[in-house]
Amino acid sequence: MKEKHNPRRKYCLISGLAIIFSLWIIIGNGAKV
Repeated sequence: MKEKHNPRRKYCLISGLAIIFSLWIIIGNGAKV
């Protein structure tokens, strides 16, 4: 059960970081322009 739960949690963390990273790039580009 733990093995099945672990990859899902890792995927949530990666997707969350990807959203924050993309938002940071958009904010950075907006500030530059």
